[in-house]
Amino acid sequence: VAPGTSAAIGTLTVGGNAVLNGTNTIKLVETNLTSDVLAVGTALQFGGTLKVVNLAGSLHSGDSFQIFTANSGFSGSFTSISPAIPGFNLAWDTNTLATTGLLTVTGAGANDSPTNIVAAFDGANLTLTWPMDHTGWRLQVQTNSLATGLGANWADVPNSTSTNQVILPASSANGAVFYRMVYP
Repeated sequence: VAPGTSAAIGTLTVGGNAVLNGTNTIKLVETNLTSDVLAVGTALQFGGTLKVVNLAGSLHSGDSFQIFTANSGFSGSFTSISPAIPGFNLAWDTNTLATTGLLTVTGAGANDSPTNIVAAFDGANLTLTWPMDHTGWRLQVQTNSLATGLGANWADVPNSTSTNQVILPASSANGAVFYRMVYP
């Protein structure tokens, strides 16, 4: 299901029951708090993935979007929401989705307890992962000669605050490479 067009908000109306499966794409416009709507005449059953696309603006805690209506109510649940988080220190609040069809953005805050970085090497790439609830932490790196070791020249790994995994190409030209996580 994908109401509207690829670039415009719209409403898709179904006269009877609707059962969602696969990928269900809903577009939002944060700047005026509007969204696509799937309007169902009787009952709506959730299923599959809810993919949320924000066409304009930055989402904030408290933003709400009426994305579903159903005259006879809602049932089921989505297996996942993509993206998993709407932005740094934000989360999707789906508590009212199954009762009113409203999707809300809430302030989540990343887990601020220290955690470990898990490393895996496949011969060409280094994959670094950390727990999902630590999304929002910054992965930092420094590369020094073997003689220098650890120093104070840390640099942020680009886009690391919006994920819990990075894949980095390995290079034998690097002497000593160090990684750490910092919050915020």
